[in-house]
Amino acid sequence: MKKYRKLNDFKQNFKKTLSHTQFKRMIVTVGAALCIGFIFGFIVLQMISVEKNQAVTDINTANIKSEKDSEQDSEQTDLEEVSLYIQQAGVFSEKENATKYAISLENEQIPYIIREADEQYFIWMNPTLNEKEAKNLAEKLDKQGITVYVKPWEIPAATLTLETTEREWLQTYRILLLSSLEENNIKQEEWTPLLEEQLNEKYLDWQTSLEDILEQERMPEEQLILEVLAYYEKLTKDVK
Repeated sequence: MKKYRKLNDFKQNFKKTLSHTQFKRMIVTVGAALCIGFIFGFIVLQMISVEKNQAVTDINTANIKSEKDSEQDSEQTDLEEVSLYIQQAGVFSEKENATKYAISLENEQIPYIIREADEQYFIWMNPTLNEKEAKNLAEKLDKQGITVYVKPWEIPAATLTLETTEREWLQTYRILLLSSLEENNIKQEEWTPLLEEQLNEKYLDWQTSLEDILEQERMPEEQLILEVLAYYEKLTKDVK
């Protein structure tokens, strides 16, 4: 009986508590707080999601803009052909044989270069823009007992995709090359700006190699021009 009375008393007290005004207010307050907390949390999550999506969009937009800017800066440039005449003293399948033959030219103080092409070695001399002049020089060498053949040397026109600075650098190179051929002289002060130009890092070897050629002050002008020509030809092939 005691247990029953206690249980009955507990039920009555619990009903009184539930019917109490303050308790009802507390329930409403807690419920409202939970609802507000849930709504606020949902809004915060939505804001975070929007910010993440916006960040991804901004990154993608920046990447697309960067690619477009790069495409706009890297444009095609047409380098016209360079046509001239040289004298060929020999063709060898082995570089060693070409070097041995070249000794006779050195003894006669005749400028030359050994040019490798198609797995052969050519000895070339006396570059000039004028065919008649090339033939006259060939006759003089023939009288010295050195047989040469006059032949055209053509560096083909090339369409290259480069950034603005590198395009202008190669175009200037070509102009100076033709001027040097016409005057049969390399004017160091005219070529110096090419060595000082601020090129893209991956093209710095252009300047290094050209500087190595131009610094050979004791090299005869004809040979120096041949070296500069050969390097220009190499550049137009490598950049394609």
